Amino acid sequence: MDAKKREFAFSGRVDELVLTLFASRRQILLPKISQKALHARHGAHSTQRLISFAIHLQRLMEQPPDTPPSIPSVQSKSTRGALVRIMIFFALAGVFFLAIDAIFTPWAFFMGGHFHLNHKWAGWGRMHSNIAGDYVIYMSISPYFGRGRSLTAITGKGALCTQRGDNYTLDIGGSFQEHPGIDLQGKTAVIYAHNYSRYGSQYDPSLEFRGKWNNPDLVLDDHGSLTQAFDPGGVLAKHSNMRPVREVVPLTLHEGSRSDFDAACASLHKK
Repeated sequence: MDAKKREFAFSGRVDELVLTLFASRRQILLPKISQKALHARHGAHSTQRLISFAIHLQRLMEQPPDTPPSIPSVQSKSTRGALVRIMIFFALAGVFFLAIDAIFTPWAFFMGGHFHLNHKWAGWGRMHSNIAGDYVIYMSISPYFGRGRSLTAITGKGALCTQRGDNYTLDIGGSFQEHPGIDLQGKTAVIYAHNYSRYGSQYDPSLEFRGKWNNPDLVLDDHGSLTQAFDPGGVLAKHSNMRPVREVVPLTLHEGSRSDFDAACASLHKK
């Protein structure tokens, strides 16, 4: 009898320990249960199993809680989908405009006498005037689509530096000989270059070039515009449109980049 009482008391303490640990872990309140009720529910023979369960439960409570698996948010998926659609749109737009250029201005992909995927051409050259001094010019040109314009019209940007260290940003316009096909070799060119002005109030210097393609170069002359635009030493002239033509200055544009132009300008400034 004493052994059974001790087993009963121990079983009750174990049950209370299990309930206390479970309640403290989950932070809930449990009703008090009498030892007799517990003994009647579990029986003396289940004591050993309760001890094992209490030890296992204690180990689980001592372990840090597992990080719940991350659930991809609906918003992040939606954002990624929008970005993909935007990228596809711009890619298709680029292909569309390239196709338009290839159909109407195929010569743009062969400027300089060789094929290039970009429909632009860039070149730079030096000009020497016995009156106005030394200059370096850069041009980047591409086809210009516009109402009332020919299929050989061009537009672009450029730059001009003088021997005294002045630098000008240029707007470029002009056209090539009509119906060139894809080969511009020997075709004539007329190019206008004037100072870029955001507010349209100052266009000097304003230059004009005429010549033809001699692949890979564009061989031109200034049509007398350089000495109209500049005084000796590279000083910008006043009322240049009223000055007479005093000298025609040759210019050969070699295919090259803006960095080639910058290097040539740096060399010019050292003279």
